[in-house]
Amino acid sequence: MTNKGKIEEAARALVLLHGTNALAVAEAEIIRHLDDELTCIVWVWIAHCLRQSGKSMLAALTTTNDQKIWDAARILIHLYGPRALTVAQGEIMQHLDDDDELTCVVWVWIAHSVGKLLTLIPTGYGDAT
Repeated sequence: MTNKGKIEEAARALVLLHGTNALAVAEAEIIRHLDDELTCIVWVWIAHCLRQSGKSMLAALTTTNDQKIWDAARILIHLYGPRALTVAQGEIMQHLDDDDELTCVVWVWIAHSVGKLLTLIPTGYGDAT
């Protein structure tokens, strides 16, 4: 992956984690790293990337990832029935312990979606599994 590709990937990750606040986060990181020239420059490029394509990135990521989150929630419910929320919460804890913040955030979204879907499923669904 080229350096430009790495910057774009970092910008996408920032949008995924912080949504519409991604640019503000990048700008705060620029200020925080003023004493470290290389890191500061990287954050300047990430902020530039966000300014250029942040809105389209946010729209694309939101649409794509929303569908993937709901698909993951439906699969968990299919596999685990009413225990799906407990499974998702276990994944959250596992990734918190591993200091994997991005994956943890994704599992929080999945757990939220599972919770919403479970309120729509009749009582007793999946009890036999």
